[in-house]
Amino acid sequence: MIVFTHTNFIYDKDRIFRQLHLKESENVTKYTHQVFPKLIQLAQENLEITTCYSLQENSPHLGLPNIDCCKYVVLCFCSCSDKINLLIDDLIRNHQFLDGFLLNHISNELLFNASNQMNSQLENTLIRLGLRLTKRHSPGEEKIDLKFQRNILKGLVAETPIQARLTETHMLEPEKSMLYYFGADSEIKSHSTKHDCQTCHSIHCPHRLVD
Repeated sequence: MIVFTHTNFIYDKDRIFRQLHLKESENVTKYTHQVFPKLIQLAQENLEITTCYSLQENSPHLGLPNIDCCKYVVLCFCSCSDKINLLIDDLIRNHQFLDGFLLNHISNELLFNASNQMNSQLENTLIRLGLRLTKRHSPGEEKIDLKFQRNILKGLVAETPIQARLTETHMLEPEKSMLYYFGADSEIKSHSTKHDCQTCHSIHCPHRLVD
C-alpha cells in the first residue's frame, strides 16, 4: 500500500546562506536578506510538495540492484509541482536573475528537507514492523543506472496514480522530483535514513558543503 506522508515546511536561513557562500559584507547578501521573506512566501505558495512511499515484496520483476538479500523494498517519491519551475523561469525571463536563482535554491532545500522527514517517518514505521533498512539507493548514483527510475515509478503507479513522468532518456519530470528506494528485511544490518554527507556519493551537492 502506498503511504502519502505529511511533511512540515522547514528551512534554515543560516544554512541556506552558508550553502550560497554569502558574506555579510557583500551587497548581494544585503539584497538576499531583504528579498528572502518574499521568496519563502512564493515557495510556500507554489511548491506543492508530494512525499510518498510504498512497502512491497522484493519480487524479481522490480529488478532493483543491491537489495537481493532483502525480502521487501521501499519505493520512494518526492516531488514539487511544475508551478515552482514555471515561476522560477518567469523570474529569469523578466531579468530577475538573482531572485530566480535564490528561489531555485530555496526550493531545492525545502524538497531535500521534506525527503528527510519522510525517510524518518518510514524508518519509524518499519521499526514497528520489525524490519531494518539498507542504505538509500538512488538511480544515477553509485553506478546505479538512471533507467531504474522507470522500475521505481512503475512499482508506485501500479498502486496509485503519481504525478510524474519519465522522458526517453529516463529524466524525471517535474524537474524537482526524486525517486529512490531502500531494501528492507528483519535479518540485515540496520542503516539510519538520516542523511550523512560524509558517505553521500553526490560530491558536488551544495548541501554537502555545510555538513
